[in-house]
Amino acid sequence: MLFDYPTPTGLAGHLSAIFPSDAERAVTPILAELDRLGVNLPGLGDDDPLRGRVEERLRKLLTELTGEENAPDQGDASDERFATATDDELFQFLDDELET
Repeated sequence: MLFDYPTPTGLAGHLSAIFPSDAERAVTPILAELDRLGVNLPGLGDDDPLRGRVEERLRKLLTELTGEENAPDQGDASDERFATATDDELFQFLDDELET
C-alpha cells in the first residue's frame, strides 16, 4: 500500500472507499433510490398526467428536507438573475461554485 498510496491523503481516501463511515452507509440506500427514480423521470412527458403528481411529491420531499417552504420557487428568482447577469457575473458565479 505504501507504493500505491504514498501520501496520507491518498491512503485515507483509499481506506474510506473500502470502509465507509456509518453516515455514508446510511445515505447510500437513499442515493440508490434517487438514482433509480432519476432513470424513470425522463419518461414522463409534459402531457403525462402523472408528471404533476410526481412534481408535487418531489417538491414536498424537498421542503421536508430543507425545511424551507419556498425552496422550489427559488428557481424563478435564480432564472431571472441569470438572464440579466453580465458575463463577468456569470464567470464569478462559476468560479465561486467550482472554488477555483
